[in-house]
Amino acid sequence: MKLTSLLGATAALALVAGAASAATTVIDFTTVAYGTNLSSIDGVSLSLFGGFASGSPRVGGFGYDLANSPTGSYPTADGILFHFSAPVKNVSFTFDDYGYGNANSSAYAGATLVSTNDLSGGAYASGHNNVVVSGTGITDLYVDNGWGSSRSWEYGIGSLTFSSSAPEPAAWALMMGGLGLLGGALRRRRVAVEA
Repeated sequence: MKLTSLLGATAALALVAGAASAATTVIDFTTVAYGTNLSSIDGVSLSLFGGFASGSPRVGGFGYDLANSPTGSYPTADGILFHFSAPVKNVSFTFDDYGYGNANSSAYAGATLVSTNDLSGGAYASGHNNVVVSGTGITDLYVDNGWGSSRSWEYGIGSLTFSSSAPEPAAWALMMGGLGLLGGALRRRRVAVEA
């Protein structure tokens, strides 16, 4: 087998491995039963912080979104913390603003701030506003209404989407197989040249 065809096969395996490593998770909170308190879902732990409430966020309130409240109404927490069980990338979420105030999101890779978004933009927004979070290796995402003086108002997260940062076991197997084929071809070529 020619080296060029083996290199082509290895490149194809790498493409397949890359596709396998990009497994995307979509959590649609609008499909979760109304009134459900969520402390974890699909490898993501959820908790409230700051403001006037704590505990787990709840699906409900003004809509069927995940609200910054343990009761789906008032009092509210400043924020919702999403902690990923393994580092992720390609994070996005939909945000519904149900009140007056300034909001933001912050994403961290470990202790390093990798992304911020200003989520302010009027009261009682209709529909979901999609927010894209830049960066890779993200371990934590905070959505916070604690900016400025307006803290006690409710917002909702309609969905959360993210991809794995690390290749999955199948992807590693494909890449290692491709490297093995390449190494074998190089050894055979060296022996043929020396002979």
